Parts: sequence; structure tokens; C-alpha cells
Amino acid sequence: MPYHHEIPNFSLPSRIQISGVVREGSNRFEVDLRTKEGEFLLHFNPRFGEDCVVRSSTKNGQQWQAEERDGGMPFAPGKPFTLEFMVEESVIVVNINFYFPILLMSEPL
Repeated sequence: MPYHHEIPNFSLPSRIQISGVVREGSNRFEVDLRTKEGEFLLHFNPRFGEDCVVRSSTKNGQQWQAEERDGGMPFAPGKPFTLEFMVEESVIVVNINFYFPILLMSEPL
């Protein structure tokens, strides 16, 4: 079920927290953090059939950068989760269920 939400007055550093439950039978879901210009600061995409969480971003006119797929699959259909995105000047860190940290970017935003 798509859900889009604009965060007014978003500034760095910031923290975004999302809680939900993965639907039974889901193949994937995604969370995208985008700029007003349409660049993906973060594409966060758990894929159950591939048993991984794909992370990527775009720059220079929405050209996709290399995907990251390491770290396993911390989500399960039917199970609740909490994602916490900590966005700073040169890094985005994601905590999954408050303890599964993933470093996502190392270039200035």
C-alpha cells in the first residue's frame, strides 16, 4: 500500500522513525528519502525473495549509484518492525528494531 509524506522544514541533522508490520505474502517493501529535486538520498528496499535489504541512492540527475546488499534480512512477513533513519551531513544510519545499524552514505548530502 503506497504512502507518501512530505516532511516540512526538514533540516540536518534529523531523525525519522517509521513503525509497521510486514504483510504476509509480501515480496518486498521500500522506503525512499528524496530531495525536492527528486534525487534519492536513500532507497531502502527489503526483498524477501532475495533475502537481502537493497540500499542505493541517486545523484547527478537521478543516476543510480552502486547497490549495497550485505547485512542479511532482519525483516519477516507478519512481524512488526521499527526503522530509525538518522540523517546527518555526510551519513545516513539506519537502526532496525533499535539495534541493527546500517551505515548508508559517506558523501555530503
